[in-house]
Amino acid sequence: MDYVCTDDYTVTTTTPVVRDGAMVGIVGADALVDRLERVLLPVLRAGDSPATLVNASGRVVTSTDARREPGSMLRADGLAAAVRALSPEPVRLPDGASVLTCGDTSLALVVGR
Repeated sequence: MDYVCTDDYTVTTTTPVVRDGAMVGIVGADALVDRLERVLLPVLRAGDSPATLVNASGRVVTSTDARREPGSMLRADGLAAAVRALSPEPVRLPDGASVLTCGDTSLALVVGR
C-alpha cells in the first residue's frame, strides 16, 4: 500500500514470469484502492461472514467491516504465516477466521473475523 505521489492509497501487485522453469521477468500492476473497493466490496458483501482483503504485512486493502480502514493493520495470531504460506487450501487461524491466498500474489482474504 502506498500513499506517496498520488495522495490516494495504491496497491502494487507483482508476480514472477516463469518460462521453462526459469524466471524471465516480473509483471506488475498498480491499482487505486478506491477502485478495488468499488469492484470487490459488492462481491465480498455477498458472503455470510465479514471479509477483509490484506497484503502480506496484514495491512487492510478493503473490508466489509467499516471499522477496518484501508491502510490499517489487521492483527491476528498466525495471519502473517498464513499469508506467506501461499496454500491453495484455506488456513484456519486460532480465532476461527480463514485465510485464503489470492493465487501467487501477496494478497489474502481473511473471512470470518
